[in-house]
Amino acid sequence: MTVITAKWTIDEYHRMIVGGILSDRQVELLKGEIVEMSPEGEPHAYSSHEAAEYLTELHFQIFPFWWRKLLTAN
Repeated sequence: MTVITAKWTIDEYHRMIVGGILSDRQVELLKGEIVEMSPEGEPHAYSSHEAAEYLTELHFQIFPFWWRKLLTAN
């Protein structure tokens, strides 16, 4: 017996989200397939936070004048 799976487009996936079909599920579209996402655990959350802080600091070091202009624009 052959199983044929449906491949979804990004537009179809977004319409499902807007229509509320996927509102109670944590899913993502990977290579045309809608896949359940595992919940973010503490190690992943910590790593994401640390990476964001590192990249923010790195960006500040590389573009210090741009940041000063942005912060003093108001």
